[in-house]
Amino acid sequence: METPENRTQFITRYKSQEDRSKPRRVLDTIKVGEMYIGRLALQPDAVAANMYHEKTNLILFVTAGLVRLKFVQVDSGEREEFEADPGFGVIHQPPRSAVAMRNAHLAESVVFTFSNRPLRRDDDYPYPIYDPDTGTPAPLPPFKNAETGEQKPMTHYPFQQDRRKPGRLLETVKVGGVWITRVTIEPGVVTGNLYHKKTSVMMFVTQGWLRFKFIHVETGEQKELEMERGRGLIHMPPYVAIADKNIGKDPAVIYYLSNHPFRQDDDYEHKIY
Repeated sequence: METPENRTQFITRYKSQEDRSKPRRVLDTIKVGEMYIGRLALQPDAVAANMYHEKTNLILFVTAGLVRLKFVQVDSGEREEFEADPGFGVIHQPPRSAVAMRNAHLAESVVFTFSNRPLRRDDDYPYPIYDPDTGTPAPLPPFKNAETGEQKPMTHYPFQQDRRKPGRLLETVKVGGVWITRVTIEPGVVTGNLYHKKTSVMMFVTQGWLRFKFIHVETGEQKELEMERGRGLIHMPPYVAIADKNIGKDPAVIYYLSNHPFRQDDDYEHKIY
Protein backbone atom coordinates (compact mmCIF):
# COMPACT_ATOMS: atom_id res chain seq x y z
CA MET A 1 0.00 0.00 0.00
CA GLU A 2 1.21 3.49 -0.84
CA THR A 3 1.79 6.01 1.93
CA PRO A 4 2.23 9.79 1.69
CA GLU A 5 5.90 9.28 2.58
CA ASN A 6 6.82 6.93 -0.26
CA ARG A 7 4.85 9.02 -2.77
CA THR A 8 7.21 11.95 -2.13
CA GLN A 9 10.50 10.10 -2.66
CA PHE A 10 12.78 11.58 -5.33
CA ILE A 11 15.65 10.14 -7.33
CA THR A 12 18.73 8.65 -5.66
CA ARG A 13 22.12 8.47 -7.34
CA TYR A 14 24.48 5.64 -6.38
CA LYS A 15 28.24 5.53 -6.89
CA SER A 16 30.22 2.32 -7.14
CA GLN A 17 33.17 0.86 -5.25
CA GLU A 18 36.13 -0.01 -7.47
CA ASP A 19 38.17 -3.24 -7.23
CA ARG A 20 41.42 -3.56 -9.23
CA SER A 21 42.80 -6.54 -7.32
CA LYS A 22 42.87 -8.81 -10.41
CA PRO A 23 45.07 -8.06 -13.45
CA ARG A 24 43.47 -6.74 -16.66
CA ARG A 25 40.03 -6.25 -15.16
CA VAL A 26 38.19 -3.64 -13.09
CA LEU A 27 35.15 -4.62 -11.01
CA ASP A 28 32.81 -1.86 -9.79
CA THR A 29 30.08 -2.84 -7.34
CA ILE A 30 26.98 -1.19 -5.86
CA LYS A 31 24.42 -2.49 -3.36
CA VAL A 32 20.86 -1.22 -3.82
CA GLY A 33 18.41 -2.70 -1.36
CA GLU A 34 18.98 -6.46 -1.44
CA MET A 35 20.47 -6.43 -4.95
CA TYR A 36 24.19 -6.44 -5.71
CA ILE A 37 25.18 -4.86 -9.03
CA GLY A 38 28.56 -5.30 -10.68
CA ARG A 39 30.24 -3.74 -13.70
CA LEU A 40 33.16 -5.83 -14.96
CA ALA A 41 35.49 -4.17 -17.49
CA LEU A 42 37.84 -6.58 -19.27
CA GLN A 43 40.92 -5.68 -21.27
CA PRO A 44 41.50 -7.55 -24.57
CA ASP A 45 42.03 -11.32 -23.97
CA ALA A 46 41.47 -10.92 -20.21
CA VAL A 47 39.87 -13.88 -18.44
CA ALA A 48 37.51 -13.54 -15.45
CA ALA A 49 35.46 -15.70 -13.09
CA ASN A 50 36.49 -19.42 -13.32
CA MET A 51 34.18 -20.14 -10.39
CA TYR A 52 30.72 -21.21 -9.26
CA HIS A 53 28.42 -20.36 -6.35
CA GLU A 54 26.44 -22.55 -3.97
CA LYS A 55 23.75 -19.99 -3.07
CA THR A 56 24.08 -17.07 -5.47
CA ASN A 57 21.77 -16.53 -8.43
CA LEU A 58 23.36 -14.30 -11.07
CA ILE A 59 21.97 -12.36 -14.00
CA LEU A 60 24.53 -11.06 -16.49
CA PHE A 61 24.66 -9.31 -19.85
CA VAL A 62 27.27 -7.70 -22.08
CA THR A 63 26.97 -3.93 -22.55
CA ALA A 64 30.12 -3.30 -24.65
CA GLY A 65 32.43 -5.36 -26.84
CA LEU A 66 32.32 -9.13 -27.33
CA VAL A 67 32.75 -11.74 -24.61
CA ARG A 68 33.23 -15.49 -24.90
CA LEU A 69 31.43 -17.29 -22.08
CA LYS A 70 31.54 -20.92 -20.99
CA PHE A 71 29.18 -22.39 -18.39
CA VAL A 72 29.57 -25.82 -16.78
CA GLN A 73 27.03 -27.50 -14.50
CA VAL A 74 29.35 -28.78 -11.76
CA ASP A 75 27.31 -31.93 -10.95
CA SER A 76 26.60 -33.24 -14.45
CA GLY A 77 29.42 -31.58 -16.41
CA GLU A 78 26.91 -30.30 -18.96
CA ARG A 79 28.34 -27.22 -20.65
CA GLU A 80 27.41 -24.30 -22.91
CA GLU A 81 29.87 -22.04 -24.74
CA PHE A 82 29.13 -19.02 -26.94
CA GLU A 83 29.99 -15.39 -27.65
CA ALA A 84 27.77 -12.54 -26.49
CA ASP A 85 27.57 -8.88 -27.52
CA PRO A 86 25.23 -6.10 -26.30
CA GLY A 87 22.38 -7.35 -28.50
CA PHE A 88 22.60 -10.95 -27.30
CA GLY A 89 20.18 -10.61 -24.40
CA VAL A 90 20.35 -11.66 -20.77
CA ILE A 91 21.77 -14.79 -19.12
CA HIS A 92 20.72 -16.42 -15.84
CA GLN A 93 23.45 -18.41 -14.06
CA PRO A 94 21.98 -20.58 -11.27
CA PRO A 95 23.84 -21.92 -8.24
CA ARG A 96 26.29 -24.80 -8.91
CA SER A 97 26.90 -23.56 -12.44
CA ALA A 98 30.49 -22.52 -13.08
CA VAL A 99 31.33 -19.72 -15.51
CA ALA A 100 34.40 -18.27 -17.15
CA MET A 101 34.52 -15.33 -19.51
CA ARG A 102 37.16 -14.05 -21.91
CA ASN A 103 37.21 -10.74 -23.76
CA ALA A 104 37.09 -11.65 -27.46
CA HIS A 105 37.13 -8.00 -28.58
CA LEU A 106 40.08 -5.86 -29.67
CA ALA A 107 39.11 -3.17 -27.15
CA GLU A 108 37.56 -3.16 -23.67
CA SER A 109 34.46 -5.30 -23.12
CA VAL A 110 32.00 -4.74 -20.28
CA VAL A 111 29.71 -7.20 -18.47
CA PHE A 112 27.03 -6.16 -15.97
CA THR A 113 25.92 -8.57 -13.24
CA PHE A 114 22.99 -8.59 -10.81
CA SER A 115 22.93 -11.01 -7.90
CA ASN A 116 21.18 -11.78 -4.62
CA ARG A 117 24.52 -12.02 -2.78
CA PRO A 118 27.79 -10.07 -3.03
CA LEU A 119 30.44 -11.41 -5.40
CA ARG A 120 34.03 -12.04 -4.30
CA ARG A 121 32.91 -13.01 -0.80
CA ASP A 122 32.16 -16.29 0.96
CA ASP A 123 30.16 -18.00 -1.83
CA ASP A 124 32.90 -18.19 -4.50
CA TYR A 125 34.31 -21.65 -5.34
CA PRO A 126 37.15 -22.01 -7.90
CA TYR A 127 36.41 -24.01 -11.05
CA PRO A 128 39.07 -23.63 -13.80
CA ILE A 129 37.53 -23.34 -17.27
CA TYR A 130 39.88 -20.96 -19.14
CA ASP A 131 43.57 -20.54 -18.33
CA PRO A 132 43.77 -17.03 -16.76
CA ASP A 133 47.07 -16.24 -18.51
CA THR A 134 46.54 -17.66 -22.01
CA GLY A 135 42.75 -17.91 -22.29
CA THR A 136 43.05 -21.50 -23.56
CA PRO A 137 40.48 -24.06 -22.33
CA ALA A 138 41.38 -25.95 -19.17
CA PRO A 139 40.72 -29.72 -18.90
CA LEU A 140 37.17 -30.38 -17.69
CA PRO A 141 35.69 -33.49 -16.07
CA PRO A 142 33.73 -35.81 -18.39
CA PHE A 143 30.07 -35.11 -19.02
CA LYS A 144 27.62 -37.27 -17.08
CA ASN A 145 24.02 -37.84 -18.08
CA ALA A 146 21.97 -35.15 -16.36
CA GLU A 147 19.44 -36.44 -13.86
CA THR A 148 15.79 -35.52 -14.21
CA GLY A 149 15.18 -32.08 -12.73
CA GLU A 150 18.86 -31.11 -12.69
CA GLN A 151 19.40 -27.45 -13.58
CA LYS A 152 20.90 -26.45 -16.89
CA PRO A 153 24.21 -24.55 -16.74
CA MET A 154 22.52 -21.34 -17.91
CA THR A 155 19.35 -19.89 -19.42
CA HIS A 156 19.35 -17.37 -22.27
CA TYR A 157 16.65 -14.67 -22.47
CA PRO A 158 16.72 -12.82 -25.83
CA PHE A 159 15.56 -9.22 -26.14
CA GLN A 160 12.20 -8.41 -27.74
CA GLN A 161 12.43 -5.33 -29.97
CA ASP A 162 10.07 -2.36 -30.21
CA ARG A 163 10.73 0.11 -33.06
CA ARG A 164 7.38 1.88 -32.95
CA LYS A 165 8.83 5.30 -32.17
CA PRO A 166 11.23 7.00 -34.60
CA GLY A 167 14.76 7.58 -33.38
CA ARG A 168 14.71 5.01 -30.60
CA LEU A 169 14.96 1.24 -30.29
CA LEU A 170 13.50 -0.34 -27.16
CA GLU A 171 14.58 -3.92 -26.33
CA THR A 172 13.03 -5.72 -23.37
CA VAL A 173 13.35 -9.05 -21.59
CA LYS A 174 11.71 -10.36 -18.41
CA VAL A 175 13.81 -12.46 -16.03
CA GLY A 176 11.89 -13.61 -12.98
CA GLY A 177 10.08 -10.55 -11.63
CA VAL A 178 12.44 -8.03 -13.24
CA TRP A 179 12.11 -6.36 -16.65
CA ILE A 180 15.43 -5.36 -18.23
CA THR A 181 15.09 -2.74 -20.95
CA ARG A 182 17.81 -1.51 -23.30
CA VAL A 183 17.02 1.78 -25.08
CA THR A 184 19.10 3.07 -27.99
CA ILE A 185 18.49 6.76 -28.77
CA GLU A 186 19.66 8.55 -31.90
CA PRO A 187 21.34 12.01 -31.64
CA GLY A 188 18.88 14.83 -30.88
CA VAL A 189 16.01 12.48 -30.02
CA VAL A 190 13.96 12.92 -26.85
CA THR A 191 12.34 9.99 -25.03
CA GLY A 192 10.30 9.65 -21.86
CA ASN A 193 8.03 12.58 -20.97
CA LEU A 194 6.14 10.28 -18.62
CA TYR A 195 5.93 8.94 -15.09
CA HIS A 196 4.69 5.77 -13.38
CA LYS A 197 2.47 5.16 -10.36
CA LYS A 198 3.60 1.59 -9.57
CA THR A 199 6.92 1.18 -11.36
CA SER A 200 10.29 1.60 -9.64
CA VAL A 201 13.25 1.97 -11.99
CA MET A 202 17.02 1.67 -11.79
CA MET A 203 18.89 3.11 -14.76
CA PHE A 204 22.43 3.53 -16.05
CA VAL A 205 24.09 4.80 -19.23
CA THR A 206 26.47 2.53 -21.15
CA GLN A 207 27.06 4.59 -24.29
CA GLY A 208 26.79 8.21 -25.42
CA TRP A 209 25.94 11.48 -23.72
CA LEU A 210 22.45 12.33 -22.46
CA ARG A 211 20.65 15.11 -20.64
CA PHE A 212 18.00 14.00 -18.13
CA LYS A 213 15.34 15.99 -16.37
CA PHE A 214 13.36 14.57 -13.45
CA ILE A 215 10.25 16.23 -11.94
CA HIS A 216 8.24 14.89 -9.02
CA VAL A 217 4.65 15.25 -10.23
CA GLU A 218 3.22 15.91 -6.74
CA THR A 219 5.90 17.90 -4.90
CA GLY A 220 7.33 19.74 -7.92
CA GLU A 221 10.92 18.84 -6.92
CA GLN A 222 13.13 18.66 -9.99
CA LYS A 223 16.65 17.93 -11.08
CA GLU A 224 18.47 18.17 -14.41
CA LEU A 225 21.76 16.43 -15.08
CA GLU A 226 23.97 15.15 -17.87
CA MET A 227 25.30 11.60 -17.91
CA GLU A 228 27.87 9.80 -19.97
CA ARG A 229 28.96 6.19 -19.78
CA GLY A 230 29.83 5.80 -16.12
CA ARG A 231 29.99 3.50 -13.16
CA GLY A 232 27.01 4.74 -11.18
CA LEU A 233 23.27 4.40 -11.45
CA ILE A 234 20.05 6.23 -10.58
CA HIS A 235 17.00 4.90 -8.75
CA MET A 236 13.77 6.55 -9.86
CA PRO A 237 10.68 5.82 -7.69
CA PRO A 238 7.04 6.13 -8.74
CA TYR A 239 5.56 9.61 -9.30
CA VAL A 240 8.82 10.98 -10.74
CA ALA A 241 8.53 12.06 -14.37
CA ILE A 242 11.52 11.68 -16.66
CA ALA A 243 12.61 13.00 -20.04
CA ASP A 244 15.97 12.38 -21.67
CA LYS A 245 17.65 13.77 -24.75
CA ASN A 246 20.67 12.48 -26.63
CA ILE A 247 22.92 15.55 -26.77
CA GLY A 248 25.89 13.72 -28.29
CA LYS A 249 26.86 13.05 -31.90
CA ASP A 250 26.46 9.26 -31.71
CA PRO A 251 23.70 6.89 -30.57
CA ALA A 252 23.29 6.66 -26.78
CA VAL A 253 22.29 3.56 -24.81
CA ILE A 254 20.47 3.40 -21.45
CA TYR A 255 19.59 0.28 -19.46
CA TYR A 256 16.57 0.21 -17.17
CA LEU A 257 15.62 -2.38 -14.56
CA SER A 258 12.01 -2.22 -13.38
CA ASN A 259 9.35 -4.16 -11.50
CA HIS A 260 6.75 -3.55 -14.24
CA PRO A 261 7.07 -3.49 -18.05
CA PHE A 262 7.41 -0.20 -19.89
CA ARG A 263 4.94 1.05 -22.51
CA GLN A 264 1.96 -0.74 -21.00
CA ASP A 265 -0.66 0.22 -18.40
CA ASP A 266 1.52 2.22 -15.96
CA ASP A 267 2.68 5.04 -18.28
CA TYR A 268 1.28 8.54 -17.63
CA GLU A 269 2.17 11.44 -19.91
CA HIS A 270 4.03 14.39 -18.38
CA LYS A 271 5.60 16.79 -20.89
CA ILE A 272 9.08 18.01 -19.94
CA TYR A 273 11.01 18.39 -23.22
